[in-house]
Amino acid sequence: MIEWKFTPYGQGEMKTNPTNSEFFTTTEIGNIATSLVREGIQNSLDEWIYRNSKNEKKPVHIVISNSGDKYALNPNQYKEYLIGLEDHLKAKLNGIRNLPDFQNEKMKYLTFEDFNTNGLVGNPDECEDVEIEDKTKDHNFYHFWRNVGITGKPEDKLGRWGVGKTVFPVSSKINSFFGLTTQKGNAQPYLLGQSVLKSHNLESVYQPYGYRPYGYFAEYKDSLFPYAIADTDTIQKFMRSFRLKRNITDSGLSIILPFIREEINNISIFKAVVLQYYFPIIKNELTVDVVYEDNIISIRSETIKEVVDEYWDDSNNDTPDKISVIKLFDFVSWALGLGLAEFYSLKEQPVRNQPKWSDKLWENIDQDEIIEHFEKEGKIAFRVPVKFGKSDEPNEAKISWFKVVFEKDESLKTAETHYIRENITIVDIKSIRNPAIRAMVLIEDKDLSNLLGDSENPAHTQWQKGSQNFLDKYIDGDKCITFVINSIISIYQKLQKPAKGLEKDILKNIFFIRTNEEDGNSDIFDDDSYKDKKDIGKKDVPEIPASRREMVRVNKIPGGLKVFPYGISKDNLPQIELEIAYDTTRGNPLKKYQKFDFQLNKVPIKTIPKNCHFGFPEANIIRLNPYKEDFELTITGFDENRDLYFNLKTQYPEHDSEI
Repeated sequence: MIEWKFTPYGQGEMKTNPTNSEFFTTTEIGNIATSLVREGIQNSLDEWIYRNSKNEKKPVHIVISNSGDKYALNPNQYKEYLIGLEDHLKAKLNGIRNLPDFQNEKMKYLTFEDFNTNGLVGNPDECEDVEIEDKTKDHNFYHFWRNVGITGKPEDKLGRWGVGKTVFPVSSKINSFFGLTTQKGNAQPYLLGQSVLKSHNLESVYQPYGYRPYGYFAEYKDSLFPYAIADTDTIQKFMRSFRLKRNITDSGLSIILPFIREEINNISIFKAVVLQYYFPIIKNELTVDVVYEDNIISIRSETIKEVVDEYWDDSNNDTPDKISVIKLFDFVSWALGLGLAEFYSLKEQPVRNQPKWSDKLWENIDQDEIIEHFEKEGKIAFRVPVKFGKSDEPNEAKISWFKVVFEKDESLKTAETHYIRENITIVDIKSIRNPAIRAMVLIEDKDLSNLLGDSENPAHTQWQKGSQNFLDKYIDGDKCITFVINSIISIYQKLQKPAKGLEKDILKNIFFIRTNEEDGNSDIFDDDSYKDKKDIGKKDVPEIPASRREMVRVNKIPGGLKVFPYGISKDNLPQIELEIAYDTTRGNPLKKYQKFDFQLNKVPIKTIPKNCHFGFPEANIIRLNPYKEDFELTITGFDENRDLYFNLKTQYPEHDSEI
């Protein structure tokens, strides 16, 4: 029988609630539409049929379709796809809020389909360890559907953590999704559904120990094992119901998200595709159609500038302006078209050396030449060598190369920097903020890409030295990460004109305070307008009045901040407000703050006061009232791999304030 089922817990079994979706709703990623696009397209690129082919390639093709109102399903059209699920969706404490009205509400849905990909290859029925441990076979079907946090992807693919698929149920109001795959070399399609709730129980079919969080839409035979649906008639009806674009024999994967969240619309999807995957699109390794009802936005290498010009909305402060986005495309096209001879290659260092930015890297390059080239051409490109090795192969250290390219753009108020590992953009890496500069780091070498990929967090937004997939795996791996991240600022410094000397007297006729050693006959004035130099010399130097503002300081400490006084008297103790967020690469971090980053009044954040009272008017704001002049407040428990950004406000009894 085809229906939804959840498996009951056994006696004494530890209960868990899924939390992996929080990896994909970070501030730097943005909204859930961006998370969906990043993870969905990354998975498709990993399964690109032509990924390692040196012959003519067909790009991965993605079709993302939103039903809108026009093609939304009526309750009588979708009820068969919710058999067995409704009671669990209505269960108490299951984590679902604002449940749809299944009797009257239409089901708006989104489909995410890929083509020219392998699909979920592997035996759809395998589940035993002895089967999965067979390295001679593919197990992608098993890893996608039957586990979380375990990945079967080899290290040369973009994904690492085995949790990316959790973004699919999060995109649905009922935390559920369907997947239809046809495997390369196997014309038989397979259909399954998965619902991700919290541990819960039912009044109608009560279980003494409750139900597990994961339920499946599947074919159930003589057990609770969810067999993939393989009946052709059932699958074809399903494909017609959700208007899938693929033919039943086309290899690839179709994801169907029922009751799609409102924030996932054609514009948010379009922006996410453009900003996250412009690089493989311009390389002609990816094409995307964003469909809303009957309207199609076709994003191709040859059309990307035109569709951005037509559909881009940059009224949101967090969205780059249209002109900058189009200039970025031109910059990427220029970088991709460069021949090897057009790069300045830094000097390769001995393999025994640790990765480090030093003048030895520049021994073969004339700094005056690169400065003149950059000034004249407005663009410049470098190849940079970096050394690393694996811990289990200490004698196999090697040199890999990556590219760093720059261009001038006077319209940029702050530097625009990009880090791209193969085809995925790493969005949360801090670099220079100088105006009028656009820079990009391109990681194309497979070995270096594997190292950096191992260091990425689950959302692929940062390179982290403490990542569990990375720690202790490489010799000098941490220094390699630092070296790559610092490449933009280190090279940019070499592109600056050196100072020609210090003009000590350039402001002598504007600013002058006589010292005690100088007498009234000093000839420091060259201007004849000062006729009475003697009188000027006799004038007293006025005292600089002391600031009437008392000071409060904030120092960074491991994992947090410390607030303490600097010269405050007991008669003028201020009220202090500190607003905190994780730093971002674009926009005001305090405006982009979201509650799942951290809440100051909840673990793991720890607050230790001394001689002050404190409270939390908002999740990321702490307000303290000192009652002694030697007060102190320590806040710890923040992610040490992310930079903190804060805004300090003080209010004194005189109603003076400082920011």
